[in-house]
Amino acid sequence: MKIIATWFRKDRGAAMGIFTTATSLAVVIANATVPTLSESYGWETAFHILGVITVLWGIISVTFLRNGPARGPIARTTRHEVFGLVKNRNLVLLAIGGCGGLWATIGFVSWGNALMTKQYGVSPVLAGQVMTAFGVGALIAKPTLGWLSDLRSVSPKILSIFCMVAFAVTLVIFGQCTTVSQFFIVAPFLGIFGYGFTPVLMAMISGASGERAAGSGAGLTNALWQSGSALSPLIVGQIYALTHSFEIALITMSIGPLIAGAALLGLSATAYAKRP
Repeated sequence: MKIIATWFRKDRGAAMGIFTTATSLAVVIANATVPTLSESYGWETAFHILGVITVLWGIISVTFLRNGPARGPIARTTRHEVFGLVKNRNLVLLAIGGCGGLWATIGFVSWGNALMTKQYGVSPVLAGQVMTAFGVGALIAKPTLGWLSDLRSVSPKILSIFCMVAFAVTLVIFGQCTTVSQFFIVAPFLGIFGYGFTPVLMAMISGASGERAAGSGAGLTNALWQSGSALSPLIVGQIYALTHSFEIALITMSIGPLIAGAALLGLSATAYAKRP
């Protein structure tokens, strides 16, 4: 995120969208290839192949990637600036927003398959296909919404709040579904709203932090984002164990985006001012 912040200004949202799409695509590719490699050659060989590819790409990156355009040396972030980020109201609200969003996203990714198979007897293969449709929605949404957030006529704040509210509503709708056909219809929209907010929030984080402190701002906010990712699967699992209700489990997930949308309402214009 620090490197993207130094390279991109007016099209930072689109850059964040492409970046976050790449991570999702990598997960899809890995899940499509690693099990086959593991079955054919053993899991050790599969991990060795992944390790070699990663090291080679690291060498390529060190060789060709620059910290930023040649505009002179980039000043180091001071300790005072890092501590100032903790008091940055916009950054705190963006951290809460991402935490609430990922609460639902990771909760659904962790439990979506199991809830469909346990509650309605959907086969694991079909449940996996539904989750693939969810992933396709995410792949489409990330670059698209990132690009939209760069347009002068679009407010990243409103766009992110819309994603959060739509995500919560779509989760509730998914909780009302009872057939595989219905799951397939709703799943891509869940992917669109459940992942589409990420590049928009990430672009605003770099704006709220400033170019010099973009890396520190990303690290601090990501720490809170991941707390939502860690807690959601545990709590959603406990809720389902107590209630055995598909609907209540999805409603539990939807609480996160609603809290996130409320937090993002408090963002000031400095968090999403368009770059020249």
